[in-house]
Amino acid sequence: HFVPKKTGEGNRPTTIKDCRELHLVPSVTTILNILDKPALKDWLIRTAVTAVVTAPDVAGEGLDAKITRVLDTERQQDQESTIAKDRGTEIHDALQAVWSGKPILADLIPWVMPVIQALRTYGTVIDTETVVVGNGYAGRVDLIMKSQDCYWVWDYKTTKKLPKESYYEARLQLAAYAKSIQTMYGKSVNVGNVYISTIIPGEFIISSGHNWEFDFENGFQPLMKVWQHLNN
Repeated sequence: HFVPKKTGEGNRPTTIKDCRELHLVPSVTTILNILDKPALKDWLIRTAVTAVVTAPDVAGEGLDAKITRVLDTERQQDQESTIAKDRGTEIHDALQAVWSGKPILADLIPWVMPVIQALRTYGTVIDTETVVVGNGYAGRVDLIMKSQDCYWVWDYKTTKKLPKESYYEARLQLAAYAKSIQTMYGKSVNVGNVYISTIIPGEFIISSGHNWEFDFENGFQPLMKVWQHLNN
């Protein structure tokens, strides 16, 4: 994700030019970023509108000036996003800590332990937060488990509103991970998303059993070719 600066003072974000020179591969999420995300777009619009409407007026300031101040200068719309991201990061880190046998803060137990207990019924933990490399891409998998007859690949998603089933983008992400893990282990692989509420402690859903091979061949792989074409 980062390469050393020429000055030797720290790192900078990796560019496409760096990738070509160093023969790097894009992450799964980088490839998926070319997909349209209507739900995210709608949320961003609503958040921006709310920020402008609820921000206090400044005497003599026109509407265009207010919009510029609120969205570009003060970036008040980022406040809600930061709060949601922080809670999601806390839950994600706590899940990783439990699997690693480390203690977590008491106030996170109601959010995390129900998820842990549910996932334990699927098998034993093989690895967490591990980088997997596929043919032309790479990614970091939240959790890999092994049951008697297969491997399980899990990805956590934190959200205010739990979906009824996995989003298409999330299915493609799991498909990419599953393909690389199947190549590594040469055995049957199942996948699942865990959607965890950031509003109600202990509320979550597990969406599993997707036909990831179909999603990979007809969704992720063609999308990767489009990404490669767009970025030369």
